[in-house]
Amino acid sequence: MFRSYVLHYPMTPYAGVFVATVGVCVIAGAVLPNHRASLVWIGFALGAMLLVAFGQIFSTGLHPPSFLQVSFLALAIVLEIAGFRYLMPIMRPRGERATLTATLGIVGVHFLVMLPAFGPLIGGLGFGCTLNAAGLWRIPAYRPRFAWFVDGCLKLVFGTAMIATSPILLG
Repeated sequence: MFRSYVLHYPMTPYAGVFVATVGVCVIAGAVLPNHRASLVWIGFALGAMLLVAFGQIFSTGLHPPSFLQVSFLALAIVLEIAGFRYLMPIMRPRGERATLTATLGIVGVHFLVMLPAFGPLIGGLGFGCTLNAAGLWRIPAYRPRFAWFVDGCLKLVFGTAMIATSPILLG
C-alpha cells in the first residue's frame, strides 16, 4: 500500500519528518504548558532542520511533486497564516480556551487543504485535528491541555505513518 501511495504523493515522507517532530514538541507543550508556545517554535525549527537533513534520504528514487501538489502546499500555508492573523486578535481576549480552539482548528483545516499534496494520510490528520478542535469548542468538560496533547499525538502518529511511506524504509 505505502509503495503506491508515495508514488502518487512524493512529498509525503519528508513532510512526515516535519509533522512528527512538531507532534513531539506539541506533546511536550501539553506536559509543560507554560512553555507551550516556545516548544511549538522549537518544533518548527527542529522539524525544518530534520527535513533538510533527511528529506533527500527519505525521498530517494521518487519523482518530483507536481505543480498542483506544490501549489496546494503553498496555499495551505498562506491560508494558515491568514487564519492566524485574522482570528488570533479576536480570540486572545476571549481567553486560553478560545485561543487554543482557534489554533487547533486553523492548523487542522490547513492540513485538509494539503490533501491534494499529501493524500489521505494528511487528510486523516486534518480531520482528526479539526475534530479535536471542535470537541474543545463544543464540549465544556474537554480540557484544553488534553486537547493539546491529543493534537500532538495525532501529529506524531500520522507523521510517523508518512515517514513510513519512504522508499528507503520500504526496501
